[in-house]
Amino acid sequence: MIEYWNRWIAFWSEVESPHTLAGFRICMGFTLLYTFCSPYFSDAWIAIWVDATEGGIRHYNNTPWMLDWLGGPTQQGVERLILLSMGASIGLILGIGSRWMALIGMFAMNTVSWHNPMASGGHDDLIANGLWILFFASSDTTWSISCKIKHQSWHSTTPIPAFARRLLLFQLIVMYCSTGLQKISAHWIPFGSMDALWYILQQPTWAKQSFEWLAPWFVVTQIATLGTWLFEVFSPLFLIWLFYSSPDRIHRAPRIFQYCMKWRIRPLFMLMGIGMHVGIWLTMDVGPFSLAAISYYWTILPTMASVEKHPPSTSNLSTPIQGSPELPESVQSTNL
Repeated sequence: MIEYWNRWIAFWSEVESPHTLAGFRICMGFTLLYTFCSPYFSDAWIAIWVDATEGGIRHYNNTPWMLDWLGGPTQQGVERLILLSMGASIGLILGIGSRWMALIGMFAMNTVSWHNPMASGGHDDLIANGLWILFFASSDTTWSISCKIKHQSWHSTTPIPAFARRLLLFQLIVMYCSTGLQKISAHWIPFGSMDALWYILQQPTWAKQSFEWLAPWFVVTQIATLGTWLFEVFSPLFLIWLFYSSPDRIHRAPRIFQYCMKWRIRPLFMLMGIGMHVGIWLTMDVGPFSLAAISYYWTILPTMASVEKHPPSTSNLSTPIQGSPELPESVQSTNL
């Protein structure tokens, strides 16, 4: 039992290069910017977030604390919220005060989501969860204005804790698996009609244009439906592969997984996942979902992590993270 506890502590105590988390921060900043720019510059924000007495389409008796603090569901109050969110997203992209920019962005996402649930979706939670984790992470260690000020360079290899990237990766897998398990119907699963995507593409609510021309190619939508369902439901196996395929853990892989430990599964998973989201973006109107989901793929990229044979002490942890400008000498590529 003590051995497993030590492994658990060592796993969450590892540090890694800061680049993948920096990439996620930048992409999430663009996602947040798009989320608020899209309704703002199309003037849809007045209809979906402003009270009916001010020109909107709904009456709001209770408003979230942040919107109430900015002036309530009035045009002036909502516009303040949007501009504040845009500022936070630019701060994330540039990497200045990233923790607080992420916190402001998370509050803003939850505010608009709770304010009018009819104009929100699961992608709002996906964005908010990512921003919440960024609040606890050192995401501006490199590729940021903060890095430029501190090191006189846009680039730094100062190691950061790996826990944030791992939690974000877990969030991506949870999203896929839970979504797949909710699609247990004859329209999605094998041996059913597998016509879910065909019907989705015929609904004006989702489709960006008419896809009646796909009728002769109905079998293609069936293959895409089946592939999507299998990809989502079995995505946790990819997480297991990532964990055990790291050089310091491959010898502990269960026998059933040992045969595929050296397969190049990561590029295949990324190709399928990103391809799926690009396809969704090209054919369906799902807001910032595709941008948010693709941002999470930064967490799949391999990093450089310090090799710890035993659970590191607190003093050993603080030294490389706060004081060393470079990664420790004993490093190796890690998948998870």
